[in-house]
Amino acid sequence: MTLPRHPSILIVGAGPVGLCTGVALLREGHSVSILDSGVPAAGWASGGMLAPLYEIASDPAYSDAYVQFALKNAEAWQELARTCAFDLQAPSLFLARTQEEVDALLGLKRRADALGLEIESVSVPAGLSAEAAFRAKSERALDPRAALKSLRHQFQALGGELLVGKAETIAPYRIGLLDGRTLEAETIILAHGYGAASLGQSVPALRALSPVKGQMMRVAHKELASPVVR
Repeated sequence: MTLPRHPSILIVGAGPVGLCTGVALLREGHSVSILDSGVPAAGWASGGMLAPLYEIASDPAYSDAYVQFALKNAEAWQELARTCAFDLQAPSLFLARTQEEVDALLGLKRRADALGLEIESVSVPAGLSAEAAFRAKSERALDPRAALKSLRHQFQALGGELLVGKAETIAPYRIGLLDGRTLEAETIILAHGYGAASLGQSVPALRALSPVKGQMMRVAHKELASPVVR
């Protein structure tokens, strides 16, 4: 069965990429539908970090072009948070446990200063064991589940349509669903991450996709403000 409606754009994937894309396209006046598999994906359990300086700290070899890209993305998330009414947590605290880490963070501070970002030296919070502490006011974090909920609400409030189903095949202007239905659209955007690899029979380039593992740890401790430590 082919569904009668023909949105100009169909996005496969209702995670952060699909929803952000949908909201942006709706604000530009397009007719957009999103196909949601109904299964929580990686974005639902991500760390929620919007932290370009942390990325630099983890790999100092990052090029300035990548850093500028990360900073622009962080700014875009702040604008999106205001539009969709979800909270961003700030700022971030960097702890140095050894003199080597202190030197590394001082190097990060010099690079941040050159980028116009502020990292300030602060006292090590009571109860924490560290040689030094630095606060980065530009770093942010969000609750991914709350953000996804707000993005879904904004998408629908702007007139977007959420459809439920799992994509099985893809062809020009149409997506075949696992339940036998067919969705048609002038433009199809694949935004469901590694899930797109299942369409590799129709689009050979998708076979090259491979999953990337993330890490998260839950710690039970009565003095922690949150049970999730990232």
